[in-house]
Amino acid sequence: LKIASNKFLMKNEFLRCNVPTAKYRLISRLNEDDIVHVGFPNVLKIVSGSGSEFILVNHNNIELKTNFEKLRDAVLKSDDHNWFCEREMPKIGERTVIDTRREVLLEEFLKGEEYSCDFIIDNSVRIIRVVKKYNLAHIGFFRGFYLLNPASIRRFGIDMNTLKDTCVKIA
Repeated sequence: LKIASNKFLMKNEFLRCNVPTAKYRLISRLNEDDIVHVGFPNVLKIVSGSGSEFILVNHNNIELKTNFEKLRDAVLKSDDHNWFCEREMPKIGERTVIDTRREVLLEEFLKGEEYSCDFIIDNSVRIIRVVKKYNLAHIGFFRGFYLLNPASIRRFGIDMNTLKDTCVKIA
């Protein structure tokens, strides 16, 4: 659960397991090397949290600078000590702590449909839920959700065996 609730650790795990993921960097300030690595458009997001909160899309340096300051200010003002605190993590290089109040993810923006999947693996993979996310500008970025049932999953072109194989790789 420590990895699943931390987007930075989860993305590292995706890379370790050869699960495709957007380019990303963990940042506490804007740095040209990080921006060049990720490119535009990109997304700023908090490391922890859920429900697609605190996600800001940037198409250029001006938006990135403005949104970085906006995100940093919102996080510093938040009194949510579960999402925003120093968190211990498995050792990655020399790092063993992430300060989720000061560090955010800068991530490549991948155009397309976005889904999230909650699952459990015991003797087999059990899909708990699959959610399709919608970008609805009038209610905020990725604020629209559609909980998919098995028929909907097939209708959206998602192959359950491929989904389960991906879940196993991630776990």
